[in-house]
Amino acid sequence: MNVARGGFISSVALALLVLCGACLVSNHAALAIVPLACAGPWFLCLVPRVRRLSGPCFAAVLVVSSAGLVVGLSLAAMLAGVLFSLAAWDLEEIAWRCRGAADTVRAKNMALAHLVRLLVVVGAGAVLAAAGLLLRVSLSFPVVLGTAALLMVSLGILVRGLARWERAGG
Repeated sequence: MNVARGGFISSVALALLVLCGACLVSNHAALAIVPLACAGPWFLCLVPRVRRLSGPCFAAVLVVSSAGLVVGLSLAAMLAGVLFSLAAWDLEEIAWRCRGAADTVRAKNMALAHLVRLLVVVGAGAVLAAAGLLLRVSLSFPVVLGTAALLMVSLGILVRGLARWERAGG
């Protein structure tokens, strides 16, 4: 459980740092208020009886990132903020599930296996997003749609394989 909570705290801190930093460096201090306003509710998720605040905070980060792109903030910073906040949202859920586990060793193993899956999924998402930003190829819409579908199916197969590996004692 401590592993998931530590990852949650780190992810929230990194998301806020990246988003607020990008806003402040680009002289858009007003835009930095929203992620900072999410800090309190997000960290309230660490209180044992408080739950389900990560979803609205993640939605607020998506709005800030979209607005940041509209006003010309760094695409890489906005993407990093979204990825870190997505990880925080996911880690809040696994931390909540681990709280209810009676066996602390099992809870720790469950959290570690989940962290491995999360790392693979977020890493794959970051690599695909970076590839989409850096590679310029002229493709027809059906080819792009087919490639996206293939990537989504491949990612689903990878996640299912990692879940089987976790259940097998990975």
